[in-house]
Amino acid sequence: MNSPRDTLLGMVTLFCLSLSLGLFTRLFLPEAPPLFTAYHGSVSEEVQIVDPTGAHRIFEEGGAVFVDARELERYEYEHIPGAINLPVDDFEEHKSELIYLRTAHQVVVYCEDIQCGASRKLLELLTKNQVRDLVLMPEGLEGWVDHGYPTLGGRDG
Repeated sequence: MNSPRDTLLGMVTLFCLSLSLGLFTRLFLPEAPPLFTAYHGSVSEEVQIVDPTGAHRIFEEGGAVFVDARELERYEYEHIPGAINLPVDDFEEHKSELIYLRTAHQVVVYCEDIQCGASRKLLELLTKNQVRDLVLMPEGLEGWVDHGYPTLGGRDG
């Protein structure tokens, strides 16, 4: 049976070894490990990429569904009018929306800003679930707001 002192010494040794190994391997990696960087997965060639002006044009034409990939709290604070919230982290809980999205003329997906990877993750999930006519607005809500386009919540109350 190990004494508490031996257990503590073992834990400290394991921690120091892990930390040393992490720092040592960091020297050989050209960029931060994926855990610490934004997700920038690949976007399928079938996905149309638009800037906020193009997204606003789609918005004005009507018939498209705008999908906010951010967490519910951020969506409730401010979002594009008419957008539905489909948080990428809770995708499995929102599968009922897939039927609606499969019948949409176009599905425009956005998240917070150009650094946000949630919209790209959501695009991958939607593609795997047979949602077509997908559009990505990489600049996200920040780009939309910077162009002066309307939002609900946030600055409007």
